[in-house]
Amino acid sequence: MKELFKALSLAQAEFPTLVKDSSAGGRYKYADLPSIIKKLDPVLRKHHLVVSQLVEDGINNCPAIKTILCH
Repeated sequence: MKELFKALSLAQAEFPTLVKDSSAGGRYKYADLPSIIKKLDPVLRKHHLVVSQLVEDGINNCPAIKTILCH
């Protein structure tokens, strides 16, 4: 665990500022997931970190996403 936290800390120090370049009906702006992944993936890989997302059954059989960070 110690190595995971060290790698994540180093990666977070290098993360670029994300631009909110998508909008939802003009009501609010946000950074969409593909643009976030595109910007963060090189830094994560540099520090040997991988993010994986799995679809699972959530509460009341509603789909849920589980995010896993591996080192």
